[in-house]
Amino acid sequence: MEEFTNNMKKAMELIKILLKELERLLGRDAYAKRINELTEDNSDIRKLAAGIDGQMNPEYYPNEQKEEQQQRHRGMSR
Repeated sequence: MEEFTNNMKKAMELIKILLKELERLLGRDAYAKRINELTEDNSDIRKLAAGIDGQMNPEYYPNEQKEEQQQRHRGMSR
């Protein structure tokens, strides 16, 4: 099971590298449009793609980062 987990982590890193290269070749707008077209029929895959893109390009998701930080720190000031 540990080998499977390690292989999945490596596969995710490879996917990130390939997506980053695709974004570089297409440009940000064309890349985002194409990802949306490819995932329009499957919301689970679209969420996964958005999550990966958010990790790779956090500058495009500033509101989500703020909400995550607020959720993490909620109730800690007491």
